[in-house]
Amino acid sequence: MLLSSKAIVLKSFPYSNTSIISRLYTEDYGKVSVMAKGARRPKNPLASTLEPLNGIHVNYFSKESRGLQNLKEANSLYIVKNIREDMHSLTTGLTILDILDHTCIEQDPSPILYRLVTKCVNVLEENPGLYKEIFWFFMLQLAIRSGFKPNLDRCGGCLCTMSECVLDIHTGMLSCRNCISIGDNDLNSPQLQVLKKLNVTHINNLSNIELSDKLSNGITQFLLSFLKIHMLGMEKVKSLKIMDQLL
Repeated sequence: MLLSSKAIVLKSFPYSNTSIISRLYTEDYGKVSVMAKGARRPKNPLASTLEPLNGIHVNYFSKESRGLQNLKEANSLYIVKNIREDMHSLTTGLTILDILDHTCIEQDPSPILYRLVTKCVNVLEENPGLYKEIFWFFMLQLAIRSGFKPNLDRCGGCLCTMSECVLDIHTGMLSCRNCISIGDNDLNSPQLQVLKKLNVTHINNLSNIELSDKLSNGITQFLLSFLKIHMLGMEKVKSLKIMDQLL
């Protein structure tokens, strides 16, 4: 069966002397792996088209009994350039793809997640300096769109309004300090306010959120811990260590 969809390239690596295997996240069919035969031959544009972070329109032959599908053609929708020229942006973009790759199963479509990741990449391409905000926005929205929206307003234990909070590693909920006095992943009042702003801010307006370097580490650690509790596959994302050091 010949299938067609928009997609973003998650990962590509060489196979044999002439071919490439690419993992794609498609808008209509979710994550798929395709074999691009002859893509590494001289003057074949497929090699550059199938680089990670690029947006493509893909046609491939699909067979349910086969884990690796055969690529018919791939046409470029957009090619990122600014991201590749900035280490912070490139690390952020590749980490976002790595998270999506490890938390999504094959052929389980989610157009919402497709739009989320492509929008994050496009905004990052236009605004490389917003890599922190875009990374936090992606992780928060990934949790929400996957059904694990954190309650940033009320304690999961006593339901009181929180000015600061602690992540309960046993329940995965946010709690006030009266319910949990000490925790490994806590958010002070300024950090909690940043997350609340991220929750209601459109991705095109992330530059309006004011940040200081003192806020970065706590927010990153909290979001990583929250996703690791709720989403399978997060513990396999090796690029998170690099991203954690970067932030």
